[in-house]
Amino acid sequence: MRSFDGRAQRAFPLVRRALSGSLATGGAASHDGLLEALRGKNIFDPRDVSYAVVETNGSLSAALRPEKETATLADLQLKVEHSHATIPFVLDGQVLEENLHWCGKDRAWLERTAQANTLLPQEILLLVGNETEDYFLLKKERRATVHEGRK
Repeated sequence: MRSFDGRAQRAFPLVRRALSGSLATGGAASHDGLLEALRGKNIFDPRDVSYAVVETNGSLSAALRPEKETATLADLQLKVEHSHATIPFVLDGQVLEENLHWCGKDRAWLERTAQANTLLPQEILLLVGNETEDYFLLKKERRATVHEGRK
């Protein structure tokens, strides 16, 4: 049996043992389970794997070949000036004042934003945003009341 990267299976004793039956009772240990575990890690071609190990708890740890790794901003030599964390400002009509202030916003900004959406702050189900003017708003659904008439 050969390993994922073409070297002899002896290079991966835990994987070999798993495939030979000592851990092959299910999960990532069986042949199909091993491929399923790789797919669960978004690895769809076993040739992309540099090495793989079946952990003592039965889970699979896998490292991609360097040329298959996802490029990072540092790899591309790109710099990010500032990342804008998106946090909630209103949850189910409750204003989170501290979050507003953390992003440099105030109650007046909230009132303007609600008014621009023809809402009152207490009619907002979810309002999230960041230091920029970008935001996402969901209004509360009006609850239908059931009225039963007398017959």
